[in-house]
Amino acid sequence: MANKIMKISFNDISLFPRWTLKKMAFVAILIAISVSFAIVVVQIMPLVIIPSFKISFISLPIKITGFIFGPWTGLFVGLISDFLSILFVPPVGYNFLYTVAAGINGFIPGVFSVYFMYFLKESFSPKYKVDKINHKIKLLGVKYQEAKLLGNLAKAHEYSLQIINYDQKRSQINKEQNNSLLMNINLLVSIIILTLSLGIILSIINYSPQDIINRSFITDKRILFILMSFGSLSMMLFVIFGRFKFKAHLYNTLLPIISFSAILELANLPILSYADLFSFGGSNKEDVFIWLTQHILLSPIKIWFNIFVVYFSYIIIYRIINKNSALSYK
Repeated sequence: MANKIMKISFNDISLFPRWTLKKMAFVAILIAISVSFAIVVVQIMPLVIIPSFKISFISLPIKITGFIFGPWTGLFVGLISDFLSILFVPPVGYNFLYTVAAGINGFIPGVFSVYFMYFLKESFSPKYKVDKINHKIKLLGVKYQEAKLLGNLAKAHEYSLQIINYDQKRSQINKEQNNSLLMNINLLVSIIILTLSLGIILSIINYSPQDIINRSFITDKRILFILMSFGSLSMMLFVIFGRFKFKAHLYNTLLPIISFSAILELANLPILSYADLFSFGGSNKEDVFIWLTQHILLSPIKIWFNIFVVYFSYIIIYRIINKNSALSYK
């Protein structure tokens, strides 16, 4: 009977969201932008024919696609963009791991978008709380009527008191308090993610044999610790500072971008390093630290550049896509 009265669901939370003609067009445009990035930049910077550098440029539209449209769309755009870019800009070396990295650059932002922008946002939204209370009130209303029909006045009185109590709770729901709660939840989740990311990276460096690290450009573990910690620690400070300085909408949009940027860098470091190794450095896996350190040096710059580019692009594109969103293809 409860399901007949009211159905509570996260209708907007889906790994396969409803497509619209406008969304299809924007996905096609973002694929074209990714490929165009590779074509244009290679004319200015020939170094981009190296696949790991090319991935850095074409991945920006891919990340934006995943963050806006979800993980599977992001994965699809990443794979297609990489294959098309190979046709127009033949790389000096290739390994399938480069394509895997491009797909991951779309998939991971999509997962974080679903979790932060839909699941957490919906779970702590005033509307969801009001809907939950309305659902309980209607259930109690049915039980109240049944108790009256059966002549059980004591039970009916008990149900009526519960209905009054829930109605008072509903009237006390405050949008500002919910925004503050959501900001705190996002802060906690982001700090946990950044801490885990940093812990994994530092553990890998710490337990790596020194003779293997000696093959890299940076042979001192302490310097590697500092370089790898800089990005994550600066992001932690930023999210803590932003909690007290930024408005709710800005803060709750930035945090998933910061979180997925940290996880993406963690995922891309070994993938791109092994791809470089197999493409240019032979098959001796002990030489992977030579390629790993080059990516470590660029990690903090890439992380912060991605955060701000993805944020501002997301704000612009998301508003355009959702304008007149009723024009849909079902």
